[in-house]
Amino acid sequence: PEALQNFIKSQQYFEQLSAANSEIDQARIKNGLARSYASAGVVYSEENNYSKALENYFKALNIYQETQQKGNISKAYNNIAIVYKSQNHPDQALTYLQKALQIQQETGEQSTAVTLTNIGVIYFEKGDDAKAFEYYNKAKKFFALIDNKRGFALLQNYFGDYYSKQKKYDSAIRYYNESLQLYAEMDNTFGISLVNYSLAELYVAQKKYPEALASAEKSLAL
Repeated sequence: PEALQNFIKSQQYFEQLSAANSEIDQARIKNGLARSYASAGVVYSEENNYSKALENYFKALNIYQETQQKGNISKAYNNIAIVYKSQNHPDQALTYLQKALQIQQETGEQSTAVTLTNIGVIYFEKGDDAKAFEYYNKAKKFFALIDNKRGFALLQNYFGDYYSKQKKYDSAIRYYNESLQLYAEMDNTFGISLVNYSLAELYVAQKKYPEALASAEKSLAL
């Protein structure tokens, strides 16, 4: 794609500037190079070219570590974790999410809440429901301190998934409805569809097929 070609060209440009020992501030050159690597990583990841995505993310990470940019280091760790999760390597994803979390807690970043949620999701997918619930609750405390309605809505949906798996259906429905209300307030059609699909699965588990059909239709109508 054109965007990727532009990022590759920018990498070459910054690499040439750096090699030429230009009088331009080297820190600016390194920052530009790191941003171009990180941006290319995003494009490669969206194309499911995970090896190239990781290659670029790690190049960006090396520069951020060299220049001691903690905020960008934690973002790079998160990006790397997303790729490993997409590759179905949950343990490697957890390793990098924990690295990101450590920095975020040191610096007080608002993204701590999202990282805690993502760690919980991986534990849930691994079948460690107790650990998932632990991290979901940690995330909930952080969301209470920040303005991130979309992230909190998604967390509520994950709580619904947790309680649904535990067959505590009343609690699950309560969390799903809370998530649904938040998504509706944001007019977030993807989120509304996601929660309705979750509700459909719950009603199927309860053998409440008319309710399941109604939720499934709502999920597809958006």
